[in-house]
Amino acid sequence: MWIHHQNQNGDETCNTCTSTQGYYELSRGLPSNVAIRSLNQNDAELVDSRWEYRSDGSLSMIRRMIRASEETYGGCVGLFVNDALVSWLCRYLDGTLGMLWTEYAHRKKGYAALVLMAAVSDIRKRSKERNGGCTSRPLANTDEPMVSYIVDSNQASQNLYKKLGWMRVADADW
Repeated sequence: MWIHHQNQNGDETCNTCTSTQGYYELSRGLPSNVAIRSLNQNDAELVDSRWEYRSDGSLSMIRRMIRASEETYGGCVGLFVNDALVSWLCRYLDGTLGMLWTEYAHRKKGYAALVLMAAVSDIRKRSKERNGGCTSRPLANTDEPMVSYIVDSNQASQNLYKKLGWMRVADADW
């Protein structure tokens, strides 16, 4: 298992990762039938059905994650084509990012990168709003560094995160 965190050095070497642009800005240039938005409870079953670690309690956990994202912290984001969810990323209740998935028919189009950037943007925007516009006051699980877990065998995600300026910083075993 990989633990990644976003490069947060002062030189802003990865503008795509550190941007605070919203969904609208990320959606510009996409076809009119493609939209990026927060996940809602209606999306939970599909997310659960595709998750490699699905279990008896995973749907309930995903619903709690989406609820927390909707109400406060952000980070559960999806990309929709013709109103159908085709790519998503979720923020776990401990603040880490995971469950990145793109439906097979929609891979190799850059959708996972857009979802990851939108989730980071959403989390940072909401954190800034909760902090009264100040991003330097740390709140548990809402500020730097952002962390994402990637399974060792998931080369596609490893490559995507590297491309977007994230670094492998530690290993974890469950």
